[in-house]
Amino acid sequence: ARNNALQGARVNVEGTTLTLTTDSSGECVFNLDSGVYLLSCSPPAGFDTPTSLVATVTTADINKEFTLTPTSSASCDVPWVG
Repeated sequence: ARNNALQGARVNVEGTTLTLTTDSSGECVFNLDSGVYLLSCSPPAGFDTPTSLVATVTTADINKEFTLTPTSSASCDVPWVG
């Protein structure tokens, strides 16, 4: 299915030990200081690893989404909230 949340994907803030796993809503929340961060995603088996995303954190919350493509045909979005 397209645009479905995916549980169990690991999201890492590169250069740190901060790694969280997406919940049943496909989300994970990091509390980060202002700055520019590179986010990487390790999806569950059966999904291709997406390109890392740059997240620029200022004073407001931001959302970033990884689009995970199954090794079959459909795709799922994994939102990141920071």
